Amino acid sequence: MGSSTCGEGEERSVKPGRILRWDGPTPPLIPHLNYAHSMIKRMATHGHTVALVESETGKQWTFSELCELVPRVSGGLAECGVGLGDRVLCLTHIHIDYTLVLLAIIYRGATCVPINPTLNAGL
Repeated sequence: MGSSTCGEGEERSVKPGRILRWDGPTPPLIPHLNYAHSMIKRMATHGHTVALVESETGKQWTFSELCELVPRVSGGLAECGVGLGDRVLCLTHIHIDYTLVLLAIIYRGATCVPINPTLNAGL
C-alpha cells in the first residue's frame, strides 16, 4: 500500500490518508442537485416540444409534461417510503412510461434496478 503505478515503469509513493494536491485550474462548482433535478431544469427550456414518442401506439410526451409528471411520480414514490439511496426494482417491459418511472426514481435520489421480463434466464 506504499506505492502505486502511474505509467509505464513510473512509480510514486502514496501515504495512506494523504490528500493529493490539485495544481490545475479551479474546477467548476458542482450544484447541490441530483442528475434528474438538473435534467428537469434543462428540459423545461424546451417547453411543448415533443420529448418522447412510443412507436407502437404513437403516444407522445412533451418536455413540459415530463417536467410536471416526474416530480409528481417522485412524490408518489416518497409516499411509498422510497428515499435517498434506496434501490427500486422495475420489472417491466420497455415502453414510454418506463422513462417517466426511471426519471422519477432518479429524481427521488434512488437507484433504478431494471428487470426486463422478456429476457430468458440464459442471458
